[in-house]
Amino acid sequence: LEDAIGIAYDKEVVFVAAAGNTASNIDSAPVYPASIRIPNVISVAATNASDRLANFSNFGSGSVSLGAPGERILSTYPNNLFTYLSGTSMATPFVACTAILQIYERPELLSYQLKNIILKKSNPASALVGKIENAVRLNANASVQEAKVAILSTEHPAYKANQSAAASDEQNKKAGCGIITKIASQGPPTKPPWVLICLLFIPLALALKLRLRTVR
Repeated sequence: LEDAIGIAYDKEVVFVAAAGNTASNIDSAPVYPASIRIPNVISVAATNASDRLANFSNFGSGSVSLGAPGERILSTYPNNLFTYLSGTSMATPFVACTAILQIYERPELLSYQLKNIILKKSNPASALVGKIENAVRLNANASVQEAKVAILSTEHPAYKANQSAAASDEQNKKAGCGIITKIASQGPPTKPPWVLICLLFIPLALALKLRLRTVR
């Protein structure tokens, strides 16, 4: 995996990884791929509406790049439902999509510059000091606007392969990075059940009309 991310870095690909959901310090208990130390990796923790670290989110002042909203995020769900979900896997897409929007505006910018712009233009969050390397919460709009006017940088720092810390215990192996909480389900905003109810009344109305004609 580290080799693959290294190849992606050589081809100027931004690699965004969820930090994980076991409330662990991944400086000492690494979670992969978030703990892989290659310059194109952006490791993402989950924050709540108060810009504080979500109580389930992993952290690490030397391993986690920034925070992004990851608590009670409205999302699509199987069986045509919408639901609120929480997890670093809900926070990570915000950062990945920000990078995509930057690339859309300025495809010539290199991956390391895109990462630096995201970190530079994110909002300071005092509650993240000591927990996350940059103590900031993603600001997608500011990052994209900065990318539009940024002077092209060719900075491409070298890295040493196989420098990531090894997994340390069984807890780490179970860490993962997926969604941890399904809060509530609801139907789609278009309210299809009401449409179905109306459609069901049509044949009933026709049958009633036909019966009244027969009686007459």
